[in-house]
Amino acid sequence: MTNKIALNLIELQDLYWNENLSFKSISKRLGMSPTCIRLNMIRYNIPRRESTRRDIVKPKKGILENLYRKGLSSIGIGKKFDVHPNTILKWMKEYNIPRRYFKYQKFPFSKNLGEKAYLIGLRLGDLYVQKWYRQVYAETTTTHSSMINLFYNVFQNYGEPQRSPKFNKKTSRYEWRVNVFLDKSFKFLVSKRLTGSIDIIDGNNFYDFLAGFFDAEGCLHIYDNHGYVGLSWIVYNSRKTLLDIIAAKLNQEGFHTKFHIIYKNEKIDGYFCKKKMWALALYTNEEVRRLLNHLPIRHDEKLRRANIALSVTNNRWQDIADEVCALRSQIKNETKQCVTEAVINWKVKHSGGDKN
Repeated sequence: MTNKIALNLIELQDLYWNENLSFKSISKRLGMSPTCIRLNMIRYNIPRRESTRRDIVKPKKGILENLYRKGLSSIGIGKKFDVHPNTILKWMKEYNIPRRYFKYQKFPFSKNLGEKAYLIGLRLGDLYVQKWYRQVYAETTTTHSSMINLFYNVFQNYGEPQRSPKFNKKTSRYEWRVNVFLDKSFKFLVSKRLTGSIDIIDGNNFYDFLAGFFDAEGCLHIYDNHGYVGLSWIVYNSRKTLLDIIAAKLNQEGFHTKFHIIYKNEKIDGYFCKKKMWALALYTNEEVRRLLNHLPIRHDEKLRRANIALSVTNNRWQDIADEVCALRSQIKNETKQCVTEAVINWKVKHSGGDKN
């Protein structure tokens, strides 16, 4: 919709009075926002029609207070009186009915810029965040215990992380949902638009940001390259614009990045892509190690891989082959155990039975 300010007086009067259209209908007809229509009504002093809205009976304080004390939310009470939850909150304020404290204790964000950059990287990767009334809700799903531990470690000083088993119908697998309610000071995580993140990506805390993004969307591969150690550092995302920004910063820092396309239903790292993805990669051992030395990685699986990659002294595969294979087996078993626990807990939850 356009943001025109002035409308023709006669046209507006005709639409409102003769055709009896609402602000919303007029806005659709003219391709303008309802707010612009209202402002023009005020500008031309066009009188408003009498409201046809039903009469709302406001309940007495005792009734409203009793329902709220029983544990009903403003949404639940609103349904009882057929009004919007905001109307219930307005009545509670008029009656001076105190609001309940939130179920989970929360603390304001520390305002540490490095931590903020890391969290934004995590958010742009694999974190779902939304505003939830006066709180901020964050969630992710995973089959890796390292990701569960990462989530708890990142947010346990600010809220009370919870986890619950889930069956993902799209992937036909059992996994864990990990979530937390946060203080409203975490509202910087709500938007996933790049406009508010470019300064972070391009600023002094770039590597903190990249560590968060890598922990969410990245892989570090250590492999046998014709008898020598091969290293590749890769981050995936469906938004090439985001990867372009990261690549530009890395190139500015002296790295040489490569792009690849992963098409829908193509398999990467054991998973099938649900949509077209882009991969941003580094393939030179020296550059991968230099980048790893800059990244404050927190994801335990990736940190263990990074420690092996950084410990290599002569680049001979045989010197680290056993260690790499042992780590792969260990991570595979951890993931299998994590999924098994999700299956058991999900079945218990949905059967009403007991684990034992």
